[in-house]
Formats: sequence, structure tokens, C-alpha cells
Amino acid sequence: MHRFLASSLALSVMLWGLLAWAPQARAQSPIKPKIMIIFDTSGSMLSSNNDGSPLCSNSGTGSRVYKLKTALFETLQGIGATEIDFALATFPQHVDPTRSPVCPRGHYYTTSNQDSEDYSDSRSGCKISTHNPATQQNGNCGNASNPCSAWYSNYKKEVLKVGFGNAPEAVMIYFDQQEDTNTTAPLQNPEIRSFSWTPLGKSLFYAHGYLHKEVALPASSYLKKCERLVVALFTDGAESCNKSASAFYPTKWATKLHAAPLNAVVHTVAIDSTASLLSQIPANGGGTYYNVNNSVNELKKAFLDIIAKSQPPSE
Repeated sequence: MHRFLASSLALSVMLWGLLAWAPQARAQSPIKPKIMIIFDTSGSMLSSNNDGSPLCSNSGTGSRVYKLKTALFETLQGIGATEIDFALATFPQHVDPTRSPVCPRGHYYTTSNQDSEDYSDSRSGCKISTHNPATQQNGNCGNASNPCSAWYSNYKKEVLKVGFGNAPEAVMIYFDQQEDTNTTAPLQNPEIRSFSWTPLGKSLFYAHGYLHKEVALPASSYLKKCERLVVALFTDGAESCNKSASAFYPTKWATKLHAAPLNAVVHTVAIDSTASLLSQIPANGGGTYYNVNNSVNELKKAFLDIIAKSQPPSE
């Protein structure tokens, strides 16, 4: 975890400029903005099936997964726990600390009950293993009549790596390029691992379920007007798990996230990709589309801008 502990002076200056606002310049909110990072863990994030980590003999340091982890780690390093509340989600995957870690998967893996329901070619990591897409399409998981009980507990095992309410360090440990090398449970140093397909729509659906069930304030709360829920989707490709007619197509769930009662803002950071869908997602989700090269600095700038946009408006 010590590979990136020395943050740059330039990054510190940028963070102060974005977060250390003078009291006269911004409204003071009694609750912190909440930003959910959805990290693309598809195989296209790799470089020749390597991710740059020691598990891959440090091969693949030019990969998108390596650059994105570096950018997020270094940015989060300069942010205090009192400023922003972060959560981290990936595409569906299992983790087993007792498995022997291999490059590029580490202790992570997928099973056939996570395959896409729209394609017959075994597209892995497309859904939570206990989710039945044909009958479970309601993302309002906070409703007593729709607790999403069939898949929600597995959401926290297969998708949600870090929930809201934790220090930034709990998220950063997934980006430090290190992972336990033994087969002893529990996993002390987890890591982001990329190797599956790209379920953008279901990732937004699952985020909607989590925000609706556990995070969003009730409409009756006097703090509701201060609430800022943000989804930051970092990806290098278009949807590959569901077809456009699916109930889980990404633009549909970006729209639902942005609508009441969540009123969330959905941003997309497209890495080395010009897929038109990636600009349509934030257009439907009330957010910003960032088209960036696979560059640590460009990824930092995009993330910092998302953080800045999550702040309360000026008085």
C-alpha cells in the first residue's frame, strides 16, 4: 500500500482549490456529499492480460486498470474524511481468500450464475448470482413491498466493496496495487481485479437499489434539500451484457437515478473510448461526460471535477 503514499504538491494545490472553500464562498451543508465510484472491472481494462500489480510481475503498468487505480488512490489521498463520503462498487465477482491468487484475477472469480441472460456465449460477471433479471427489475429496494431480498445481500458480497460511512482509506486499499499472496481468510488487503464483461446497466440498477434502500434520506427529512448523491462511472467500453431492449439498459437506469426520490447525478468518465452510449448515460443522468485518454493526470482532473461539482452551491 506504500507505492503511492507520496502525493504531489500539484495535486495538493488542486485539492485545496476545490475543497478548502472559504465559508463566504459556499453554502454550509450539514451533510456530506456522497459519491459512489463504479469501477469497470472488465477484461479490456488490462494490457495483454496484465494489470501492472506485483501479482502480474509488474507487467501491465500501462493498462487502464493500473492508471485508474493510481489516479483514484492519489486523489483520495488528499481528501479528508470530513469533506466527502465515498463508496466503491465493481462489476459482479466473487472473492475467496482461500484460493491461490493468480494474475490478473487475484482471489476473485466469476461463476456461471453470473452470466448474461441476453447472450448465450457465457459472458461472465454480468449480474449478481442470485438476481433473476426476468422478474426482479424494480430498483426501489427501500419500499417495504420490494426489499430486493433475492439479490441484495449478495450485492454486498459481489459488487459493493466499500459502503458509505467509511474513511477514504477503506476505498484506497483497493487501489494500492497490493493483495494478499496467501490463502488465509479473511483477506487483509483486497484489490480491484479486472477480468469480466461490462454490465453498465445492471451496475446502475444495483446502485439505485443501494441508494434507495440504505442511503437516500426520506422525502420528509428537513435535510433532504441538502442531500447530494453522485454516481461516478469509470469505464473503457460500452454495455456488453444487456441489449438495448433490456430493462437494464444503462440509459434507463441513469434516468431513474436522476429522478425523484433519489435525484442523483450520474457522471461518466470514458477512458480511451468514443462509444456514444457513454455520453448518453450522463445526458440522462444529469451529469457530465468526460472523455479522457488513459492518463493518470487526465483521470485525476476528471475525478477532481466530479468532486467539485458535488459540493453545495455558492450562496
